[in-house]
Amino acid sequence: MTQAGDSVALSAVDFGQGGASTGALQSVTVQDFRGGPAGWSLTGKVTDFTGPGGATIGASALGWSPACATKSGSPSTCAAGSEGTVGSAGATLASTPDGAFTGGEFTVDAQLSLDVPAFTAAGAYTGVLTLTLT
Repeated sequence: MTQAGDSVALSAVDFGQGGASTGALQSVTVQDFRGGPAGWSLTGKVTDFTGPGGATIGASALGWSPACATKSGSPSTCAAGSEGTVGSAGATLASTPDGAFTGGEFTVDAQLSLDVPAFTAAGAYTGVLTLTLT
């Protein structure tokens, strides 16, 4: 698994009004050359977002809309995870099923949206999104 970059910048929201802060996950490439019957699953989970003076936006405020593309000639076909909340418990970004013969190359992306509550303290907020391939 490789990723096009290690950070994501989300759009600004109007001070005091809150709303959706949006952006895109850096593309992830999964290369599965193991052969055999086992598929794979790519999941993500996120920490709370912390900002100035210890202000936080909860991890459950981050949602995504996943997408997955399979490179031509791959024996498996990937499926994007469900649109919805990522949160600290995590969610599936993409996967391939088990089968008689699996493998291939896949590109995984997601549109991200952080629901910033109204009257959130102004400033930059950071959180950590961890992707795990199993």
